[in-house]
Amino acid sequence: VDALSRIAAMKQPSHKLVALKGGLIAQHLMRRNCTECSSTRPLGEDEIDLTRLLVGTPVREATCLTAFEKEVRLREGSLCKRCQGAGYKGRVAVYELLAFSEEVKTRLIALSENFSIDNYHAVLEIQSLLVLNMLDYGRALVRDGITTVSELEKLRCSICSPVWDGYSF
Repeated sequence: VDALSRIAAMKQPSHKLVALKGGLIAQHLMRRNCTECSSTRPLGEDEIDLTRLLVGTPVREATCLTAFEKEVRLREGSLCKRCQGAGYKGRVAVYELLAFSEEVKTRLIALSENFSIDNYHAVLEIQSLLVLNMLDYGRALVRDGITTVSELEKLRCSICSPVWDGYSF
């Protein structure tokens, strides 16, 4: 959605938008669970709308330690050697793909010609034509234990509150 809103906000002439080939890819990085110290917990009832998983489904949770806990575990020799108590090690990219079909180009031209902050719903209509949805990809990463529900929530917040020329929604 963010990339679509940026294209629309630039108010490019329609001949440039028609010349678009291929598609549009958006990317976001999510923290990857540490494979050594992350633990499994059942999914809570308050998380089913976000994850679209069943209550009780096992999901991975990062073991994030405070600075004090890290120091104590370091002295004890029980600090995770892989992540040093951060709970996460590395990042995983999630992608979103919008193929530029004729329908997408037509809607994008109309949006660009009549762009205003009020037509955010038009961007969402174009988003419904995505080939690959970033949030669904993030859900699959949670289901597979690669990242956490909290990382998925951060992703959802970044997708659902795009910024257009300094205006937040």
